[in-house]
Amino acid sequence: MSWEDVWNRRGEGVDSPSIDLGNTLTEEVQSLVYFTDRAYQGLSRSLSQTYPLAHKVGLIAPSTLTVTELPATMLYQNNICSTGAVGLALKNRYKQGIRFQNLQAISEPMTVGSSQGNIIHSLNGDANPTQLLLRILENTPGTSAANPASYRFLNERVFIGQVGADGKPFRVVHITSGDPSRGSLSVSSDVAPPADSKVQFFIQSGDATNSLQLPGQNSDEAPFKFDFITVPELVSSGELINMSDDHSIVLENTFCAATDVGIVAHRPEDKEECVGSDCPVGTTASLETACM
Repeated sequence: MSWEDVWNRRGEGVDSPSIDLGNTLTEEVQSLVYFTDRAYQGLSRSLSQTYPLAHKVGLIAPSTLTVTELPATMLYQNNICSTGAVGLALKNRYKQGIRFQNLQAISEPMTVGSSQGNIIHSLNGDANPTQLLLRILENTPGTSAANPASYRFLNERVFIGQVGADGKPFRVVHITSGDPSRGSLSVSSDVAPPADSKVQFFIQSGDATNSLQLPGQNSDEAPFKFDFITVPELVSSGELINMSDDHSIVLENTFCAATDVGIVAHRPEDKEECVGSDCPVGTTASLETACM
Protein backbone atom coordinates (compact mmCIF):
# COMPACT_ATOMS: atom_id res chain seq x y z
CA MET A 1 0.00 0.00 0.00
CA SER A 2 1.25 3.48 -0.89
CA TRP A 3 0.12 6.28 1.43
CA GLU A 4 0.96 8.73 -1.35
CA ASP A 5 -1.66 7.00 -3.50
CA VAL A 6 -4.18 7.30 -0.66
CA TRP A 7 -3.63 11.04 -0.35
CA ASN A 8 -3.66 11.71 -4.09
CA ARG A 9 -6.88 9.84 -4.90
CA ARG A 10 -9.83 12.19 -4.71
CA GLY A 11 -12.91 13.06 -6.69
CA GLU A 12 -15.92 11.27 -8.08
CA GLY A 13 -15.37 7.97 -9.84
CA VAL A 14 -11.79 7.57 -8.62
CA ASP A 15 -11.01 4.09 -7.32
CA SER A 16 -9.44 4.51 -3.88
CA PRO A 17 -6.75 2.14 -2.62
CA SER A 18 -7.49 -0.04 0.39
CA ILE A 19 -5.86 0.78 3.71
CA ASP A 20 -3.86 -1.85 5.58
CA LEU A 21 -3.76 -1.37 9.36
CA GLY A 22 -1.23 -4.10 10.01
CA ASN A 23 -2.42 -7.05 12.06
CA THR A 24 -6.00 -5.77 12.39
CA LEU A 25 -8.59 -7.64 10.34
CA THR A 26 -11.00 -5.51 8.34
CA GLU A 27 -14.06 -7.07 9.97
CA GLU A 28 -12.67 -6.30 13.44
CA VAL A 29 -12.77 -2.53 12.90
CA GLN A 30 -16.15 -1.25 14.08
CA SER A 31 -15.41 2.48 14.41
CA LEU A 32 -12.74 4.94 13.29
CA VAL A 33 -11.82 8.29 14.82
CA TYR A 34 -9.02 10.39 13.34
CA PHE A 35 -7.36 13.80 12.98
CA THR A 36 -6.27 14.89 9.52
CA ASP A 37 -4.78 17.76 7.56
CA ARG A 38 -6.89 19.64 5.01
CA ALA A 39 -6.15 17.17 2.19
CA TYR A 40 -8.42 14.58 3.77
CA GLN A 41 -10.46 13.51 0.73
CA GLY A 42 -8.27 10.61 -0.41
CA LEU A 43 -8.00 9.20 3.10
CA SER A 44 -11.73 9.63 3.69
CA ARG A 45 -12.65 7.74 0.53
CA SER A 46 -10.14 4.95 1.22
CA LEU A 47 -11.47 4.46 4.75
CA SER A 48 -15.02 4.25 3.40
CA GLN A 49 -13.99 1.71 0.78
CA THR A 50 -11.92 -0.44 3.15
CA TYR A 51 -14.27 -0.27 6.15
CA PRO A 52 -17.74 0.31 4.65
CA LEU A 53 -19.64 -0.87 7.75
CA ALA A 54 -17.65 1.14 10.31
CA HIS A 55 -18.76 4.44 11.81
CA LYS A 56 -16.19 7.11 10.95
CA VAL A 57 -15.59 10.64 12.30
CA GLY A 58 -12.60 12.87 11.72
CA LEU A 59 -11.48 16.33 12.76
CA ILE A 60 -9.71 18.53 10.18
CA ALA A 61 -6.84 20.08 12.10
CA PRO A 62 -6.92 23.89 12.41
CA SER A 63 -3.93 26.03 11.53
CA THR A 64 -1.23 26.36 14.20
CA LEU A 65 1.13 28.69 12.32
CA THR A 66 1.04 31.30 15.10
CA VAL A 67 1.62 28.68 17.81
CA THR A 68 4.04 26.07 16.47
CA GLU A 69 4.84 27.63 13.05
CA LEU A 70 3.35 24.50 11.46
CA PRO A 71 0.28 24.36 9.18
CA ALA A 72 -1.20 21.82 11.60
CA THR A 73 0.03 20.09 14.75
CA MET A 74 -0.90 16.45 15.37
CA LEU A 75 0.76 14.07 17.79
CA TYR A 76 1.54 10.41 17.15
CA GLN A 77 3.18 8.87 20.21
CA ASN A 78 6.07 11.31 20.83
CA ASN A 79 6.24 12.66 17.28
CA ILE A 80 4.73 15.86 15.89
CA CYS A 81 3.09 15.58 12.45
CA SER A 82 2.14 18.62 10.38
CA THR A 83 0.70 16.67 7.43
CA GLY A 84 -1.14 13.40 7.02
CA ALA A 85 -3.40 11.95 9.70
CA VAL A 86 -3.38 10.15 13.03
CA GLY A 87 -6.22 8.15 14.46
CA LEU A 88 -7.66 5.11 16.19
CA ALA A 89 -9.28 1.98 14.78
CA LEU A 90 -11.72 0.77 17.43
CA LYS A 91 -12.99 -2.77 17.80
CA ASN A 92 -15.97 -1.64 19.87
CA ARG A 93 -19.17 -0.62 18.14
CA TYR A 94 -20.02 3.04 18.66
CA LYS A 95 -23.26 4.87 17.92
CA GLN A 96 -22.72 7.77 15.55
CA GLY A 97 -24.52 11.08 15.72
CA ILE A 98 -24.43 14.33 13.78
CA ARG A 99 -26.15 17.55 14.78
CA PHE A 100 -26.48 20.93 13.08
CA GLN A 101 -27.03 24.01 15.24
CA ASN A 102 -29.08 27.01 14.09
CA LEU A 103 -29.64 25.51 10.64
CA GLN A 104 -32.85 26.89 9.11
CA ALA A 105 -34.50 25.39 6.04
CA ILE A 106 -35.57 28.07 3.53
CA SER A 107 -37.09 25.74 0.93
CA GLU A 108 -39.28 22.69 0.68
CA PRO A 109 -37.58 19.40 -0.25
CA MET A 110 -36.52 19.35 -3.90
CA THR A 111 -35.23 16.63 -6.23
CA VAL A 112 -31.81 16.89 -7.85
CA GLY A 113 -32.27 16.43 -11.59
CA SER A 114 -28.63 16.44 -12.66
CA SER A 115 -25.22 16.88 -11.03
CA GLN A 116 -21.62 16.21 -12.00
CA GLY A 117 -18.56 16.50 -9.80
CA ASN A 118 -19.24 19.35 -7.38
CA ILE A 119 -21.74 21.03 -9.73
CA ILE A 120 -25.54 20.91 -9.50
CA HIS A 121 -27.08 21.45 -12.94
CA SER A 122 -30.81 21.18 -12.25
CA LEU A 123 -33.25 21.09 -9.33
CA ASN A 124 -36.95 20.20 -9.44
CA GLY A 125 -36.88 20.30 -13.22
CA ASP A 126 -35.40 23.81 -13.19
CA ALA A 127 -32.25 24.02 -15.32
CA ASN A 128 -31.16 27.20 -13.50
CA PRO A 129 -30.79 26.28 -9.81
CA THR A 130 -28.99 29.58 -9.13
CA GLN A 131 -32.05 31.57 -10.18
CA LEU A 132 -34.20 29.17 -8.17
CA LEU A 133 -32.11 29.86 -5.07
CA LEU A 134 -32.30 33.63 -5.64
CA ARG A 135 -36.11 33.44 -5.90
CA ILE A 136 -36.24 31.50 -2.64
CA LEU A 137 -33.97 34.04 -0.94
CA GLU A 138 -36.27 36.84 -2.17
CA ASN A 139 -39.05 35.33 -0.04
CA THR A 140 -36.87 34.57 2.98
CA PRO A 141 -37.21 36.79 6.08
CA GLY A 142 -34.36 39.30 6.22
CA THR A 143 -34.40 40.10 2.51
CA SER A 144 -35.16 43.76 1.77
CA ALA A 145 -34.29 46.54 -0.65
CA ALA A 146 -31.22 47.27 1.48
CA ASN A 147 -30.37 43.56 1.76
CA PRO A 148 -31.43 41.99 -1.57
CA ALA A 149 -31.28 38.30 -2.40
CA SER A 150 -28.23 38.73 -4.63
CA TYR A 151 -26.31 40.40 -1.79
CA ARG A 152 -27.31 37.66 0.66
CA PHE A 153 -26.20 34.98 -1.78
CA LEU A 154 -22.78 36.60 -2.11
CA ASN A 155 -22.25 37.52 1.54
CA GLU A 156 -24.10 34.94 3.63
CA ARG A 157 -23.29 31.27 3.98
CA VAL A 158 -25.97 29.30 2.16
CA PHE A 159 -26.00 25.50 2.29
CA ILE A 160 -27.67 22.64 0.48
CA GLY A 161 -28.45 19.50 2.42
CA GLN A 162 -29.62 16.02 1.55
CA VAL A 163 -32.59 15.01 3.66
CA GLY A 164 -33.63 11.53 4.68
CA ALA A 165 -37.01 9.86 4.90
CA ASP A 166 -37.47 11.50 8.31
CA GLY A 167 -37.14 14.95 6.73
CA LYS A 168 -33.91 15.73 8.60
CA PRO A 169 -30.66 16.72 6.86
CA PHE A 170 -27.88 14.14 7.05
CA ARG A 171 -25.40 15.61 4.54
CA VAL A 172 -24.90 19.39 4.38
CA VAL A 173 -22.45 21.22 2.09
CA HIS A 174 -21.70 24.90 1.53
CA ILE A 175 -22.77 26.50 -1.75
CA THR A 176 -19.63 28.28 -2.89
CA SER A 177 -20.80 29.94 -6.10
CA GLY A 178 -23.54 30.18 -8.70
CA ASP A 179 -24.05 31.75 -12.10
CA PRO A 180 -27.52 33.24 -12.73
CA SER A 181 -26.91 33.24 -16.49
CA ARG A 182 -25.59 29.68 -16.81
CA GLY A 183 -27.57 28.38 -13.87
CA SER A 184 -25.31 25.84 -12.17
CA LEU A 185 -24.45 25.85 -8.46
CA SER A 186 -21.04 24.80 -7.06
CA VAL A 187 -20.60 23.21 -3.64
CA SER A 188 -17.57 22.96 -1.38
CA SER A 189 -17.31 19.15 -1.44
CA ASP A 190 -15.77 17.12 -4.25
CA VAL A 191 -19.14 15.55 -5.04
CA ALA A 192 -22.52 17.31 -5.15
CA PRO A 193 -25.76 15.60 -4.08
CA PRO A 194 -26.50 12.94 -6.72
CA ALA A 195 -29.40 12.87 -9.15
CA ASP A 196 -32.77 11.86 -7.65
CA SER A 197 -31.68 12.76 -4.10
CA LYS A 198 -33.92 14.98 -1.96
CA VAL A 199 -32.35 18.28 -0.91
CA GLN A 200 -33.21 21.59 0.75
CA PHE A 201 -31.57 25.00 0.93
CA PHE A 202 -30.46 26.14 4.40
CA ILE A 203 -29.09 29.23 6.10
CA GLN A 204 -27.81 29.62 9.65
CA SER A 205 -30.21 31.60 11.82
CA GLY A 206 -29.14 33.75 14.73
CA ASP A 207 -25.56 34.51 15.70
CA ALA A 208 -23.66 31.26 15.27
CA THR A 209 -20.70 32.67 17.21
CA ASN A 210 -22.58 33.42 20.42
CA SER A 211 -25.13 30.62 20.45
CA LEU A 212 -23.00 27.49 20.21
CA GLN A 213 -23.99 24.73 22.58
CA LEU A 214 -21.38 22.35 23.91
CA PRO A 215 -22.22 18.65 23.97
CA GLY A 216 -24.28 17.73 27.02
CA GLN A 217 -22.51 16.85 30.24
CA ASN A 218 -22.27 13.16 31.03
CA SER A 219 -22.55 11.55 34.42
CA ASP A 220 -19.94 9.12 35.69
CA GLU A 221 -22.16 6.24 34.55
CA ALA A 222 -22.74 7.68 31.08
CA PRO A 223 -21.18 6.04 28.01
CA PHE A 224 -17.88 7.33 26.67
CA LYS A 225 -18.13 9.82 23.81
CA PHE A 226 -15.95 11.42 21.17
CA ASP A 227 -17.35 14.84 20.20
CA PHE A 228 -15.99 17.03 17.39
CA ILE A 229 -17.50 20.49 16.90
CA THR A 230 -16.91 23.30 14.40
CA VAL A 231 -16.40 26.83 15.71
CA PRO A 232 -16.03 30.25 14.01
CA GLU A 233 -12.69 31.05 12.44
CA LEU A 234 -12.49 34.49 14.05
CA VAL A 235 -13.94 35.75 17.31
CA SER A 236 -13.85 39.46 18.13
CA SER A 237 -12.35 40.65 21.39
CA GLY A 238 -15.80 41.71 22.59
CA GLU A 239 -17.00 38.12 22.30
CA LEU A 240 -14.18 36.61 24.33
CA ILE A 241 -14.93 35.61 27.91
CA ASN A 242 -12.41 36.16 30.69
CA MET A 243 -12.23 32.52 31.66
CA SER A 244 -12.05 31.65 35.34
CA ASP A 245 -12.84 28.60 37.43
CA ASP A 246 -16.48 29.69 37.42
CA HIS A 247 -16.57 29.26 33.64
CA SER A 248 -14.81 25.90 33.49
CA ILE A 249 -16.89 23.02 32.17
CA VAL A 250 -16.08 19.40 32.89
CA LEU A 251 -17.48 16.82 30.47
CA GLU A 252 -17.20 13.45 32.16
CA ASN A 253 -16.34 10.49 29.93
CA THR A 254 -16.20 12.80 26.90
CA PHE A 255 -13.33 13.66 24.58
CA CYS A 256 -14.31 16.98 22.99
CA ALA A 257 -12.27 18.82 20.34
CA ALA A 258 -13.05 21.88 18.22
CA THR A 259 -11.91 23.13 14.82
CA ASP A 260 -12.59 26.13 12.60
CA VAL A 261 -11.89 24.13 9.41
CA GLY A 262 -14.41 21.29 9.41
CA ILE A 263 -15.17 17.76 10.48
CA VAL A 264 -15.57 14.59 8.43
CA ALA A 265 -18.28 12.05 9.17
CA HIS A 266 -19.38 8.93 7.30
CA ARG A 267 -22.34 6.77 8.09
CA PRO A 268 -21.90 3.03 7.48
CA GLU A 269 -22.08 2.16 3.77
CA ASP A 270 -21.99 5.84 2.73
CA LYS A 271 -19.33 6.53 0.11
CA GLU A 272 -19.41 10.32 0.49
CA GLU A 273 -18.98 12.15 3.77
CA CYS A 274 -21.97 13.73 5.53
CA VAL A 275 -19.93 16.85 6.25
CA GLY A 276 -16.42 18.01 5.41
CA SER A 277 -14.44 21.22 5.29
CA ASP A 278 -16.47 24.44 5.30
CA CYS A 279 -19.44 22.81 7.04
CA PRO A 280 -21.85 24.93 9.14
CA VAL A 281 -20.52 26.46 12.35
CA GLY A 282 -21.80 24.43 15.28
CA THR A 283 -21.83 21.11 13.44
CA THR A 284 -21.20 18.30 15.93
CA ALA A 285 -20.17 14.77 14.99
CA SER A 286 -19.97 12.18 17.73
CA LEU A 287 -19.23 8.56 18.47
CA GLU A 288 -20.81 7.16 21.62
CA THR A 289 -20.50 3.74 23.20
CA ALA A 290 -23.75 1.85 23.46
CA CYS A 291 -25.26 1.79 26.95
CA MET A 292 -24.79 -1.54 28.70
